[in-house]
Amino acid sequence: MTTRTETDTMGPIEVSDDAYWGAQAQRSLGNFKIGWEKQPEPIIRALGIVKKAAAEARAIAEKKAAEEKAAWEKKLEEEKRE
Repeated sequence: MTTRTETDTMGPIEVSDDAYWGAQAQRSLGNFKIGWEKQPEPIIRALGIVKKAAAEARAIAEKKAAEEKAAWEKKLEEEKRE
């Protein structure tokens, strides 16, 4: 098994090359009884739906913010000309 060195505030730690986690998760594996059970598929799907909704809401908010900014800039330009 090959490893890579990951580092956090506690220092370096060796993590398996095929692991998708870093230093803190590796330390947790050594310090806590962590199982390998997976979340049920309906939970994963539900989290995906929530994340998608959050991303859509953020996109709408950013678009509205950009529109509001443009409106303010237009208004300021008009006032500057008067």
